[in-house]
Amino acid sequence: LLLQTTVENSAQGLCVFDSQGQLLLYNQLWVELLEIPPDLAHPGTTLDQLLHWRASRGDYGPGPVDTIVARHRSDIERADERLSERTLPGGRVLAIRGVVMPDGRRLTTYRDITAAKAAEQLLAQGAEIIVGPLFGPSVAAVTPIARDRAVPVLAFSTEKSVAGNGAYLLSFLPQIEVRRVISYAAANGHRAFAALVPQTAY
Repeated sequence: LLLQTTVENSAQGLCVFDSQGQLLLYNQLWVELLEIPPDLAHPGTTLDQLLHWRASRGDYGPGPVDTIVARHRSDIERADERLSERTLPGGRVLAIRGVVMPDGRRLTTYRDITAAKAAEQLLAQGAEIIVGPLFGPSVAAVTPIARDRAVPVLAFSTEKSVAGNGAYLLSFLPQIEVRRVISYAAANGHRAFAALVPQTAY
């Protein structure tokens, strides 16, 4: 349970396959980043099944699916560590790192770098201001890149922790909204409150 909790709280998508190529462990972020369907998002799914599904979707570009699967399987099996970037059909860009552990298990992490790549492209085109990152992780990824070029970032995230150092929030912060809701409820006689919130800085 502790291991699964740790995996779920990771800031990166993560999966582990055993030495026989069967899925042992993963977190929900891995499922979301790769948009993996429910019939593959479970322990026991094989690496070949996942590669075949991704090749069929077009993750690895055009070509015969079986040939693409064989090539990627061979690349994975040859390398003890792999670093790569891949753009998915929907435009999401992932930084991928795979390592082989001493017992033959293979750990792969996936980090969404879409916002950072978009910021780099905008800055290369001469942007003098970046407007629009919506979520905290995107703001955190874009801000240092823009700050190096003295370009301000106007973001719409509700995570107060990502403001500053060149990032400015144009949003309604949850602290203010929660205070207003509780004040109104208290004024109407309510004294007990419950909330469902993510385990993040939000």
